[in-house]
Amino acid sequence: MLASPTPPRELPTNHQDLVAIEHALTLANRGDTSWLCTRLDTPAPAFPHLSVTSDADGPGYAGQPILLSQARDGGACLVNIDNNANDGTPCLVERLSPSSETLVHLEVIHATLAGQPSLIRRVSLGSTSMNLQRPTPTSPLVQIGDDVVEVLIQPALRLVLTGHAPVNADLARQGQRLGFEVILCAPDHPDTHHSTAPLPAGVEFQRAPAAPFLRGGGGHRRTLVMDATDASTIVRASREACCHGYLAMADIDPSRAANWLYDGWHSLRTSPTV
Repeated sequence: MLASPTPPRELPTNHQDLVAIEHALTLANRGDTSWLCTRLDTPAPAFPHLSVTSDADGPGYAGQPILLSQARDGGACLVNIDNNANDGTPCLVERLSPSSETLVHLEVIHATLAGQPSLIRRVSLGSTSMNLQRPTPTSPLVQIGDDVVEVLIQPALRLVLTGHAPVNADLARQGQRLGFEVILCAPDHPDTHHSTAPLPAGVEFQRAPAAPFLRGGGGHRRTLVMDATDASTIVRASREACCHGYLAMADIDPSRAANWLYDGWHSLRTSPTV
């Protein structure tokens, strides 16, 4: 196993936001009402965090039920949930009906998390009004007003690993712990002497060259690329896709690669990307 600095216990698992919105879209597309819960107090300067439940299950966040009245007939409200620390965690709770407006709203959020430019969600409390706006370089991650909540939505963190290398399994596991969506690009079958260790569940495997994958939308400004092949084509593709960082791993110690991954994560979480 690779050694790297120990991240905070409570991480901004940004990729889980993408999974949550995909679940909300599934519910809306089949005509089901859902509850969207956004945690608002993730230690700054980290990210808000989303969870989704169906209307039949009632609202909840991270498995914790939330008792509401204000949002039962539609709209949004602020509540506090028990986070096992003897205080309340502020949470924006919205009841989303499966309307065409909801579908469009969720699809735009999904596109943003998948790599499109950042947006601000502006949600009116006590009503069904919600809209999307372009942020400015100084836009905060979360802003709570008397009757409105604004949340900055950014592309989900992405880690692209290239080539068949034994270190990739550990890097993939660490990337997932840090909240990255992890993708391995390896077009060729690994040989018997340098095969990659089994990848953790949830890692997307792309049997395609990394360079065209990155240029075709696989890379964005919140993407880190760790290249076990040390190919110049991947370097250029990473730059063209405006990826946040690139590391050639062919000639460095695995522990240095782990530290670089952690440093890249820290840079991304402390520098909101507009």
